[in-house]
Amino acid sequence: MTISIKELKSKFNRIQDLQSSSFNIPRFRYLEKDLFRKNREEYQKIESWISQSIKANNQIFNIRTFNFNDFSSKETISSPHLTDISSSEIFSKLGEINKSYDCLIDTEIPDNGRISGNVIIYSNHKTNPNYDLEFVIKEKRAMVRDIDSDSKIYSFSSPLQSHPFLNQIPSISSLSKEQINQILLHILYKAFSFYKKDVILEFTFFSIPSGILSYTSSSFPESYIVWWEYRKSE
Repeated sequence: MTISIKELKSKFNRIQDLQSSSFNIPRFRYLEKDLFRKNREEYQKIESWISQSIKANNQIFNIRTFNFNDFSSKETISSPHLTDISSSEIFSKLGEINKSYDCLIDTEIPDNGRISGNVIIYSNHKTNPNYDLEFVIKEKRAMVRDIDSDSKIYSFSSPLQSHPFLNQIPSISSLSKEQINQILLHILYKAFSFYKKDVILEFTFFSIPSGILSYTSSSFPESYIVWWEYRKSE
């Protein structure tokens, strides 16, 4: 069964909102459902982008799928999510699945995920700073979907403490507790800067610079954190 949720904007427009607010978003392209038939010229531009990505890095790809109805503002949230698609498979898989779904195709590498989860900043934060942060920390392949089965939730009254997480988080071989604390604080400060409150922001910290900032920056941890989207708090 496919589940839907009411959203005021499509996923593509929400990602654009994040980019406009200086968040590091994934390297992606958006395909409206059945784009090949509706706009072959635009489809060919995306094919060109895929070909350039393959040529540059022998790239793997991921495809998130959904349907959004402008009239009802309903968006599917349980449609297929394909990961680790090889360069030899990407054109056939994309061509087939785009017949049924809107698609977001990205070039981030799931195996490089180390910290991933959600953060909500509540609208009363100016008088009583409040947020919920839930995430997983893994040696390899931390993904937002992991929090459904392997999550630890942190709730604090203020993010302005110097070391709020140090005594409550695990470390992994590639990251010390101090580094993880720095990353989580950065995630919170960034989320507080977003102009919308009471929305769920999805993020992943990668082991290497990722997202659109990887083209121009290697600053830690800013260019290592990819913000996937924001959505209504359920």
